[in-house]
Amino acid sequence: TAIVISLLSGLRLSNTVGSYQHGRKGLLWGDIDWEAKVLRIGEDRMKNHELFSQPLSDQLRAYLKAKLRALGSVPDPATQIVTPHDHKVRWRLAVEKSGIVGKVRWHDMRHHFAAVVGGKCPEATVRLLLGHSKTASVTAGYTDHQLMDDLRDALNKALPPLVDGKGQVILPKDLTTAPAANK
Repeated sequence: TAIVISLLSGLRLSNTVGSYQHGRKGLLWGDIDWEAKVLRIGEDRMKNHELFSQPLSDQLRAYLKAKLRALGSVPDPATQIVTPHDHKVRWRLAVEKSGIVGKVRWHDMRHHFAAVVGGKCPEATVRLLLGHSKTASVTAGYTDHQLMDDLRDALNKALPPLVDGKGQVILPKDLTTAPAANK
């Protein structure tokens, strides 16, 4: 679950599964605004201590809806979507199973997301989706619905198929190649 969320959102590990070191919870069911189709993470859980808003791509929305259906009931909004204790084992197994050779960090998925989206969207869009923009208003995620619609359209056009319409994971062939190492 954490891997799919990271690949489809570009979220940092700490925002996906939480950070015991910093005492932060990861992504919560309450962070999802299903009606507005927006993911919102409070400033207390963000690296830059600013509210983060990102539109849910159709794929991520379908995936999370499938997870909800599998649970059988709507969890408490304060419940983490991903349990933090098992991501390391699952990450290691996923890397081994993929056949990727060399050191692969969780953060490489964020770079992969930026590269994929950046190949089809303007740099400003990528900055907003990653939460790097210092010039965007913190309230824009709440007040500028057109911006969220535009960003969602960009995400839906840029992301390769990773989840089918039923929310089931499909593995694209380009995920089996290792990202370039950062220097």
